[in-house]
Amino acid sequence: MNFPKITIVIPTFNEEQDLPHCLKSIFSQNYPKEKLDVIVVDDGSTDKTLEIAKKFGVRILYNGTKDAEVGKMIGFKHAKGGLFMYFDADMRFASKTALKSLTKPLIENSDVVGSLAVYCVNKKMPWVTRCLSYDPFQLDPVLKFFSTKIKEVIVERRFDYWICEYTKNKILPQSLMLYRASKLKPYVAGEKQLIDNEVPAIFVANGYKKFALAWGGKVEHLIARGLVELFKKRVRNIARTYSPNLNKRRFRWFSFKKDFFKIILWMIYTYTLFLPILVSIYKFIKYKDRAFLGYFLLNLFSTTAIIFGILRYSKLQIFKI
Repeated sequence: MNFPKITIVIPTFNEEQDLPHCLKSIFSQNYPKEKLDVIVVDDGSTDKTLEIAKKFGVRILYNGTKDAEVGKMIGFKHAKGGLFMYFDADMRFASKTALKSLTKPLIENSDVVGSLAVYCVNKKMPWVTRCLSYDPFQLDPVLKFFSTKIKEVIVERRFDYWICEYTKNKILPQSLMLYRASKLKPYVAGEKQLIDNEVPAIFVANGYKKFALAWGGKVEHLIARGLVELFKKRVRNIARTYSPNLNKRRFRWFSFKKDFFKIILWMIYTYTLFLPILVSIYKFIKYKDRAFLGYFLLNLFSTTAIIFGILRYSKLQIFKI
């Protein structure tokens, strides 16, 4: 098989703890090493991040903005591969065949522009990460409530991947994917940031609607070690990627006007606690994982973080969308 060249970009800032596992999982892939173009875009690390990156022989670029999305764009503009994927330093492939699984739909279907990865559970990871990882897109309960469901976009089920067709208002909330770089370049040439969830929406806006859900493209992601870290991440994401130029965003988790009653319903559900506690017990029984005993707290922290972030950084913009 003629394997296409793949560029994987990893933005970093003091990632000495996680980066070795990330890079090892990439270079352990059952994929031709000469077809892997791995770029670390560092943002001023003061630990051993760069020393580790050099040991793996990756390309190193530099970012000075303290903004991971800017780092992704820097890497994208220097990509040599026809296929492109970003990776966070706290991510790792869960199997040696993950890249082949992600590549297969793109090789077999010329009209497919992106191949979606799925998250999986590592029982050794902290309980917050485990709770979120049972969802294939690692969604917080509140984000899952407002998101498009897989069944809404599936048009064909194949043995090892499913074909999805998106529309403007029906886009899966999974931005971790392997996609055709050449199809995206014309539409982000003047942008400073490469915002994850914007990419599928940009494709759809320009007529590229076919994506694949690659069930073998499994990734472990240490998204948060605890509730406080999750809270800070959610607020930071709103401040840096969601709120700036909100009226220009193509992908939105919800519309304040259209989803007003759903928002009220979710807030009642969350802050009365009774039903979330029942859901926690149900998931604990279903998955036999004690992490779910704190699932209601995860939902409480996540929902509160999103409300806080929107009120602080979006201000009255939320009433216009």
